[in-house]
Amino acid sequence: MSLRAGAIERQGSSARLGAIAAILGLAFVVITALLIGGRDDQNSGLPNRGVGRPGSPLPTGQQVSLQEATIRSATPVYRPNDKLASDSLIKEVWLRTESMPEIFIIYANGLHVSVRPGSEGQGTKEFAEAQIADGVPGTIERLGSVDAFVVPPIEGRGDGSVRFVIPDAIISVVGNGSFTVDDLLGVAKSVLQGVPQAQAEHAAASADEA
Repeated sequence: MSLRAGAIERQGSSARLGAIAAILGLAFVVITALLIGGRDDQNSGLPNRGVGRPGSPLPTGQQVSLQEATIRSATPVYRPNDKLASDSLIKEVWLRTESMPEIFIIYANGLHVSVRPGSEGQGTKEFAEAQIADGVPGTIERLGSVDAFVVPPIEGRGDGSVRFVIPDAIISVVGNGSFTVDDLLGVAKSVLQGVPQAQAEHAAASADEA
């Protein structure tokens, strides 16, 4: 074999080795990307998805467990125990602890409950009158021992809601458009009935953390 032929063969071998290395490198990059992407897809549905993830109902909030919300929230986790909304029907719990703290509970049927720190000084009557003046078709109804601002579901305008205030919280029960006013009032009454239990849970969680 001539020197020229040997050089050409060596160059060809080097080129083939270079091509194989490039293919292996590309395969490694693709497989790594797929593995990382798979982990991210799996984790995206887990609690504590973090700030800024798509689908968050609370900007700067986190998806947490009910137990974690009970421990970390500034207020008790007031919630219903009704056939339409109970702990066994909870789909997601969201918590925001900074800048307008709020607990946001989403149920499997689309109904949700919002709990924010507040006081009876932020009265329902004043809030309702302002809303009605802005054209919201709501009414003030008596809900046990408190007044509630009730807005019926109206197609294309709102899903229906009941808002009321207790000594340490402002609570809203919001439907999905298919629940009647009586349905929403029933859920709201259940929240009121569960106030002592929620307060006891919060006190016990605070004591455990101390």
